[in-house]
Amino acid sequence: MATVALSGEMLARSEFDAKHVPELAQRIQRSARLMKSMVEDLLGYTRTQLGKGLPITHNWCDISEVLDGAIADATATHPGTRFELQTTGELAACYDGTRLHQLFVNLLVNAAQYGAKSHPVEIAATASEDWNCVRVTNQGTAMSEAAMRSIFEPLVQLSEDDATDTRPKTSLGLGLFIAREIAEGHGGKVTVRSDDTHGTTFTVELPREFGCRPPQ
Repeated sequence: MATVALSGEMLARSEFDAKHVPELAQRIQRSARLMKSMVEDLLGYTRTQLGKGLPITHNWCDISEVLDGAIADATATHPGTRFELQTTGELAACYDGTRLHQLFVNLLVNAAQYGAKSHPVEIAATASEDWNCVRVTNQGTAMSEAAMRSIFEPLVQLSEDDATDTRPKTSLGLGLFIAREIAEGHGGKVTVRSDDTHGTTFTVELPREFGCRPPQ
């Protein structure tokens, strides 16, 4: 909100140079995307606390296309980060494409925010007979065992003496929780591994469901 308010104030100044309008527009768009993501996560969290769970609507969905859209959103939010995508196999099946978009955006933004800026965020999507798997990897300081045990819990702040905790203390800590809920709503799961050699990798495993029909 602060970015939007400041940009509005600058635009309202009589001496404002019009050549800076595109830059301010990009700032406003990035802030709007962040606010939209936060609202979606808060709504999802509220539903889980009311015992309703996240609604999942299955339609024919190509994960590679969902990832393209998620990368576009993450790039708009973190324009200084490179996202590299590799896909293998046929990744289409019955999923909730909107929810998967939310899941992947949360993972990509998390990787961009806490990974080393000098390395790209790598996304690898592979298909097998029964499962689709998406791995999101960023380089940087490894997470501790304690962090990996608690990272998917909602509203959790790691202890201040944990040197790997680089999240802002004002963070709600909902993005990874929502990602896990969406994966589990599809009958899948999200796991994490982290070490100084290979970086941090979040792995999403989703069963391939074929109860719906592909578009004609």
